[in-house]
Amino acid sequence: MVRSLLGTKNVAANEQLNAIIMRDSADRVKVAEQIILANDKASAEVVIDVELLQINTSRLRDLGLSLSQYQVSSQLDLGGEDVPLRLSDIEFLNANNWVLTIPSFIYSFVKNSADAQVLAQPKLRISEGKKASLTIGQRVPIPTTSFNTSNTAGSNIVPVTSFQYQDVGIKIEIEPRVHHNDEVSLSVSVEVSNIDGQVPGSGGQSQPIIGTRNIDSKIRLRDGETNFLAGLIRTDEISAESGVPGLSEVPVLGRLFTKNRTDNTRTDIVLTMTPHIIRRADITEEDLLPIWVGTEQNITFRGGSSRVESPVQGPFDGNADEAREQIQERLRQRLRSLPRGLQEEGGEEEVIDEENGLVQEPQVIDEEAQPPEAPPAGIELAPTGGLQPRKIEEQKDDR
Repeated sequence: MVRSLLGTKNVAANEQLNAIIMRDSADRVKVAEQIILANDKASAEVVIDVELLQINTSRLRDLGLSLSQYQVSSQLDLGGEDVPLRLSDIEFLNANNWVLTIPSFIYSFVKNSADAQVLAQPKLRISEGKKASLTIGQRVPIPTTSFNTSNTAGSNIVPVTSFQYQDVGIKIEIEPRVHHNDEVSLSVSVEVSNIDGQVPGSGGQSQPIIGTRNIDSKIRLRDGETNFLAGLIRTDEISAESGVPGLSEVPVLGRLFTKNRTDNTRTDIVLTMTPHIIRRADITEEDLLPIWVGTEQNITFRGGSSRVESPVQGPFDGNADEAREQIQERLRQRLRSLPRGLQEEGGEEEVIDEENGLVQEPQVIDEEAQPPEAPPAGIELAPTGGLQPRKIEEQKDDR
């Protein structure tokens, strides 16, 4: 910046000491010092209260016939030792030796449930113009398979599998900007990701399916104002069907012995942010003053000049009608303060219209168009131009 503004070439930056080394004339060095002092200020800082909520809504729809387990067992008390049962012994069995459990019927119902839980509630302190990141989740290994022709086992190429880790969960990035009127602009980026399933990969390694939801927004809030970000909705649906073997396959009547189960789960992420300004930029009135540096060819430091501001309200700061009346009144006072003979000597003349309150255009008096006045006694005008008038002395008769 100093090189482009002053046109100097002998400028070097020392990043370790955070300093600038410059070699030039004394005036240019002084101007560069004033520019650096006006821009090298401490940045403002903001504390942002972040609250991350997860709202789960599940809906279970269970409709149909549900039978409990049933079984057939026998109760035999023959005494003695256990011997194999022969077909000829079946005739000795009666109804008292058999137990049959009748299955129970369950009436299906519809159930709705919802709950909310706070996933995170951090407080982030961020400098103006810097970016803060917040990650809530886990790192998932993702296999990556590569083939190297140099590593072979016989005629087969041996694959080489490596793993790369990816963040899965909730990731938030915030960048603040503080304004002079106690307002804060936030650049917000929210990413919500989750594993939706697995797909088979090469080498027997399965690849995860990652679902992602993103929001990028720029908002402007007052100090202490809370903003809500919502709409990151995820819906999972699971359907299942079961029934009585054989009876559930009967046309039309099979629906009476069939059970359908549908489970819907809806997840919504709600993000709230509340900024608090804890430090403003260290900018003073002296930093806003202009600096006189001469011309582009001859840069000369003359110091800063004070800002000229009238404490009295200007003619155009209030109502338009009042401003016009003030201007007209000032013109009247100025004309009245002029000498009376100023208008009679010729030249321009201003006339005020008292009825309408307007100032007419100045009138130019043409001296040549005015009728000539008679010369005083004793003055004779020359018949031709270019001659000066002469005085004729009166002769007295002494007689």
